Amino acid sequence: MKSYDLIIVGAGPAGMSAAIAASEEDIKILLLDGSDKIGKKILVTGNGKCNLTNSYQDIACYRTETPDKVLGVLNLFGPSKTAGFFRDLGILTRDKNGYIYPYNEQASTVRDAFESFIRGNKNITVRTGCHVDKILPLREGFRIITGTGNYVSTAVILTTGGYAGPGNDSDGTGFGLAGCMGHRLIPTYPALTALKSSAPFLKKVRGVRNQANISLLIDEEPLYSESGELQWTDYGISGVAVFQLSRYAVIALEEGRSVSLSLDFLREMDRNQLYEYLYSQIRNCSYKDAGEILKGFLPEKLTPVVLREAHLSTHDNLIQVDADKLQDLVSAIKSFPLRINGYMGYEKAQVTRGGIPFNEVTDHLESILHTGLYFAGEILDVDGTCGGYNLQWAFSSGNVSGKAAAEYIRKNKET
Repeated sequence: MKSYDLIIVGAGPAGMSAAIAASEEDIKILLLDGSDKIGKKILVTGNGKCNLTNSYQDIACYRTETPDKVLGVLNLFGPSKTAGFFRDLGILTRDKNGYIYPYNEQASTVRDAFESFIRGNKNITVRTGCHVDKILPLREGFRIITGTGNYVSTAVILTTGGYAGPGNDSDGTGFGLAGCMGHRLIPTYPALTALKSSAPFLKKVRGVRNQANISLLIDEEPLYSESGELQWTDYGISGVAVFQLSRYAVIALEEGRSVSLSLDFLREMDRNQLYEYLYSQIRNCSYKDAGEILKGFLPEKLTPVVLREAHLSTHDNLIQVDADKLQDLVSAIKSFPLRINGYMGYEKAQVTRGGIPFNEVTDHLESILHTGLYFAGEILDVDGTCGGYNLQWAFSSGNVSGKAAAEYIRKNKET
């Protein structure tokens, strides 16, 4: 049975960050991953461009039941340290309106830089294709049982991710391993995912993209809103703005509550301004039918759908429409309703909501149940919004847990 000072289970961005941070101490580290290569999940981040972090940081960008603990970790290793970390790995970064990318905007470069450093580090041993079946706490240290052999170590860091993206070997293994050691789990659901609807017009507008302000209504009460591009699909609605709201929609659906969206397709105008604009267009362009007037700011395929909501058709001449009917059209444009009845699962989600609660770990992410056991990344109860926040959390929590574990091992050797 091979012995190591530290075993890190999961070689995603959090696990690799933990390994690099811990390797600053002269200790023996084993990095295990069930995939055929390390850092595989990085390749699909930021649509293959790898949005590393964001210059705008606010605790509201990280969804969790314990924001103070998350903020504490981010304060120890934040975006500026992340940029320095990648500079040391030989990767320059590019700032695109606060969104920080590798300069060449290629996620593969980031993964390769991680692997190059780790493979060349004498303190780190890598085992891929290795699935961990059980972690057994010993009187001193841990025994790790895998399908390809068993190991013992002084400390363990669990960085196995959640359920999101099962095509990249995210199967929630860490939740089961932690549960067997007595840790509880805040219920997990897909987050940053698309929403489903049974609206009859969806097949007619699939593939359409347009800007909108989106309000999420739960039990008919507007609770959250986002602005940005949305994408229509044959099953519902997608896009970054929808992803940002999906966490709350999914939870409400699971609780059996009513969920709907109110879509504002012309957020640059308020209702009065839009009414005046439409009125002037009707008077000045009486030769245009309703469809032609709305084509000035709505996608062509979406126009008949919006008009139908106001009980109008594309060929109607709005010169004959009274004030009340025109207000109905304003409402259809400014607050188009879409009932939500489901969501896309983990196979399409970018991150997992829920996980190990922060009241079961210290400020340096050590288990309060087992000395020498640490957590990092998506396995903990935090999910970031779109924009580089989930990777920032992976790098931050990986660095903090890696350094804490190495410090624990160093002190353990001295006693």
